[in-house]
Amino acid sequence: MEKITRMLFLFLMTTITSCVTESIGNKNVTNHFEFYLDTSKEIPFTQILKTETWFQISNTQLSFNFTNDVIWLRGKTNDIQFAKGRILSLDWKALDSAILYYPVNQKEYKTFETGDMIPKSKWTIPDALFPSFQIPNKKFGDYFYIRIQSKSLISFPIRSMDERAFNKRNILETAIIWMILGICAVMFVFALFYFFAFGLSEFFFYAGYVVCTVLWYNGQYGNAYDVLWPESPWWQNKAILVFSTLGIPFSFQFVRMFLNTKVNNPTIDKILLFMGIIAMF
Repeated sequence: MEKITRMLFLFLMTTITSCVTESIGNKNVTNHFEFYLDTSKEIPFTQILKTETWFQISNTQLSFNFTNDVIWLRGKTNDIQFAKGRILSLDWKALDSAILYYPVNQKEYKTFETGDMIPKSKWTIPDALFPSFQIPNKKFGDYFYIRIQSKSLISFPIRSMDERAFNKRNILETAIIWMILGICAVMFVFALFYFFAFGLSEFFFYAGYVVCTVLWYNGQYGNAYDVLWPESPWWQNKAILVFSTLGIPFSFQFVRMFLNTKVNNPTIDKILLFMGIIAMF
C-alpha cells in the first residue's frame, strides 16, 4: 500500500510539473502586459483607448487579490509571444469575465469573451479548461486590450501557448481532474457500502458530506463548471453556497452519530445539533 501511495504521489508531481514547465511553446507572459485600474467600473473602452497612465507589470502573475475594480491589460501586437495563432491562457478557472479587444482596422476592435458568467459553449475557446483567447490572424495597430472583472481572486499568471502545448496541457489537466474525482467517488462508494452492508446509518451522512465537499471544492476552483455544468453559469454561482451550506449539517450529524455524543457527551451533542441547524439558514 505504501509503495502504491508513493507511486501515485510521484505521478501527480510529475504530471503537475509537466503542466507548468516553461518552454518555447508555453511561456509566462504576465510581465509583458501593462495595467490600468478602473475603480469606477464604468469607463467605456473608447475612453480606455485615450488613457495614457499605464503601469508595467513586473511580477510573473497578476496580484490584485480580491477587488471590485475593473482591471484593464494592454499588450503589444508586435510582441512575438502575442503572434497570430498563439493562445493566451488566464490561469484561474473561477474567473467571472474577461473580454479581449483586438484591433482589426484603424477604427474597429473585434471582441472575444470568456469566463464563467457565460455558457462554456460561447467561450472564445470552448474546449479550454482555463479562460483563454486565441490571437487573431489579422492585426492592426500597436496594442490590444483585455478587460477583467471578477468577484473571485484575481491573482494568477497569464501564459502564451502554441496549439501543441495547449492540447498537451488540456489532456494532463483533464486527467488530474478525473483522477481526483475518481478517488472521491471511491470514498463515496465505501461510505454507502458501510451503510447498506452493516446498517451503519452514520455513513449515509458521511456519503452526503463527501458529495457536498467535493462539489463545493470543485465549484470553488472552477472544475465543476468544466465537467458537470458547463452550460449553466447561474448554477455555477449558486452551487458553491448551496453545497458548502449542506456540507456542514451532514458533517455534524456524522460526528454526532459516529461518536454517539447523545450518550457520551450530551452537551457537545446539543452544540453540534444547534450548529448544524443554524448552518442551514
